Amino acid sequence: MDNQLFEFPFKAEVWGTVSDWVMVLVTATTAWLLLRTLNEQKKFTKIELERYARENPPTFASRNDLGNSRNPPNPLKFRVILKNNGLKNLVISNDFPVGFEITHDYSNSESLIPDSQVYLTISNKTSPELKDCNGKIKFEYDDMLNNRYIQVLELKRANSLSWKPPYKISNS
Repeated sequence: MDNQLFEFPFKAEVWGTVSDWVMVLVTATTAWLLLRTLNEQKKFTKIELERYARENPPTFASRNDLGNSRNPPNPLKFRVILKNNGLKNLVISNDFPVGFEITHDYSNSESLIPDSQVYLTISNKTSPELKDCNGKIKFEYDDMLNNRYIQVLELKRANSLSWKPPYKISNS
């Protein structure tokens, strides 16, 4: 067997073949390193998304002043806006006195993205006036990491809203 690999001057038909194999080896090594880098970046991105979700839970907000009217309209209508992150499994409940009805336009089956709006209506079925309307509306929901939160909206005399910050009641 005649080894022509190390003959000088180099033969093109031999070194062309070695060159091809070196190129394949370099390409395969590059692909393997790129794949490792991509997998590390995916892990880092997932960690950062989870950190952002923990530090910025879904939060509802609205105007705090519903007007300075002594006799607010019956029914009272206003909107709340979702901030920071999306949510799912929203349940809206209240502890208003008997005779007050709270309705909303949220369908329990849908998830909400940031800047989504939910329209609420408070009406007094026993009186034409809302001026003595005091109560709380509770928003209970899951964030996208399946952490359960509660946020409370307090309504005072039908013209002032007070939001409590959301608090986590269970982890995923």
